[in-house]
Amino acid sequence: MQNDLIVDVVVEFRRPHDEVRIMDGPDSQEVRHHLDQLLFFYRFRPMLSFGRPTSGGHVVLSFSAVRVRG
Repeated sequence: MQNDLIVDVVVEFRRPHDEVRIMDGPDSQEVRHHLDQLLFFYRFRPMLSFGRPTSGGHVVLSFSAVRVRG
């Protein structure tokens, strides 16, 4: 679908998210603005190595647009 969006987010130990990469879908300033607003409220747990938080984990998110007309 043309409105699907797949995003790769790098989860850092000291920050909620460090890098956002659009893997598939529209890439515009408006889309990136909406992603920044959405990810501001997301809280990811960092990847663990021997029970200790470590940087460099990845989360892949998928979004789809749903439109209902009646």
